Parts: sequence; C-alpha cells; structure tokens
Amino acid sequence: MTSLLSPQVTKIICLAYIDDLTSEGFIVHIAFWGHAAKEVQEAATKFINLDPHQDYLSASWCRND
Repeated sequence: MTSLLSPQVTKIICLAYIDDLTSEGFIVHIAFWGHAAKEVQEAATKFINLDPHQDYLSASWCRND
C-alpha cells in the first residue's frame, strides 16, 4: 500500500498527534527505523530505534511467508 501523502505531510500529521497526546499527559513511545524524522524522535516520550533489531525482525520464522 502506497501513502498518498508526502513524507513531509506525514511527519507534520504525526507530530500533531504526538504533541496532542503528550500535552494531555500520555506517554508516547515510538518504535521506528533510525531514519525517522528528528522532530518525531524528539517529540516522543521515548524513541526506540529498530535498526539494531533488523535481523531479528526479518527472521524467516517472524514473517508470514
């Protein structure tokens, strides 16, 4: 599935939701690849970089082949 929104628009939408949730007192953990926008990484309460876990996440037993 391809997103109809540009990466920049997607980032702005994500930031709006993250800011909204954190301003209401929610804890927001984001798990994404290391190339996530720096603003998204900093806006989250905790950012989990998935890059070091790529081998585990792409293991054949983990896929639905």
